[in-house]
Amino acid sequence: LADGHGFVNPTTWLLGATDPTIPQYLPGAGHPPMYSAFLGFLYRIGIDEPAAQRYVFPFIGALGVVLIGMAAWKIAGRRGKVVGMIAAGIAATYPMLWINDFRYLSESIYIPMIAVLVMCLYRFWRAPSFGNAALVGAVLGVAGLTRGEGFFILACTVPPLLWGMRDRTWAWRIKSALVTGGVMAAVLAPWILYNVTRFDPPMLITSGTGVVLLHGSCDEAFYGPRIGYYAFECAEALPTREVDPYIHFEEEQDLVSREISRAYIMDNLSQVPIVALARVGRMWDLYPPAPLEGVELNDTLEQRGYWPSLTGLLYYWALLPFAVYGAVVLRRRKVPISPLLGIALAVTITAAASFGVTRYRVPVEVPLVMFAAVGIDAAIGRLRRRGASEDAEPTSSEDADEAPTLAAR
Repeated sequence: LADGHGFVNPTTWLLGATDPTIPQYLPGAGHPPMYSAFLGFLYRIGIDEPAAQRYVFPFIGALGVVLIGMAAWKIAGRRGKVVGMIAAGIAATYPMLWINDFRYLSESIYIPMIAVLVMCLYRFWRAPSFGNAALVGAVLGVAGLTRGEGFFILACTVPPLLWGMRDRTWAWRIKSALVTGGVMAAVLAPWILYNVTRFDPPMLITSGTGVVLLHGSCDEAFYGPRIGYYAFECAEALPTREVDPYIHFEEEQDLVSREISRAYIMDNLSQVPIVALARVGRMWDLYPPAPLEGVELNDTLEQRGYWPSLTGLLYYWALLPFAVYGAVVLRRRKVPISPLLGIALAVTITAAASFGVTRYRVPVEVPLVMFAAVGIDAAIGRLRRRGASEDAEPTSSEDADEAPTLAAR
């Protein structure tokens, strides 16, 4: 990309360098383009070695910490400054956020985007206007160019938020939804049109959907101890290039992978609900049969490290009750929680349709931290009020007897 060849198939680019029978510069769209474009930008400004590029990601992570704190500040209202500092402190120490900074994956740049999206959604709620609706659509478009669940986030956050704007007419709410969706489509349009002209049959956002489905559609992923996770054995059903010379073309690989996945799913249709539940349970690290199995899988298959994965899991479990309490507190304060819950729902749908890996939960970690910060602040305030009321009460029966006399005087 940085050398001016555009978005190419990385596999054929590598193989074609040594095998003249393989076209080297075939079109590629295995992932949405934003992360590749970011790496290409680093390459163009002279940060061209992966080891050097890794030093950039902690700064991206630090930016995410600041933005998460700012977003929590905007959500919490009069307690915003304190809640924002608590949220930033959690974000800075929460392994499920910083673990992405050394993995060289798109999640690092996705975390700041989600924080900005949350700020834009609540800005739209506090100051409803077509301009703020357009801002939400623009951020959703950029998020959709980074990870594939952007459309799900649009569908799960904007309609519930508009539904709650009871002081606005239905006509205004429908127009706002159209503005948000239209701006998001406009942001996505250049990439979609670029792909339509490169692939036959046309690909839209990514050509990797079939491969994702394939890795979760075989016996190893549908049955047994790895149910709900992905399995490399699933890819054995895909023909090799010796069998199918067109397998190098991403659009052909995507179509073949989808057909194989669809056929397997239809043959095992009764198992799909169970598998979907297992996927969601694994993604949320609440899979009852093996609660710590995710740590092993994150270490061995995802290369996230054993101790970061374990401490991240324990930290996550510790945050959950505070996050639930924080959601209740916000609801009591008449602050909508649909934008944050909508992100969680979108990611849950993504996991149910593909496979349950902890990494897929990254967009939810951002609102989780915000909810938890609100909950921690509210819990501390409640404890302080309880302590103050106890101090104000008579400490002995003698004091209690004396209190009416003092009051009478």
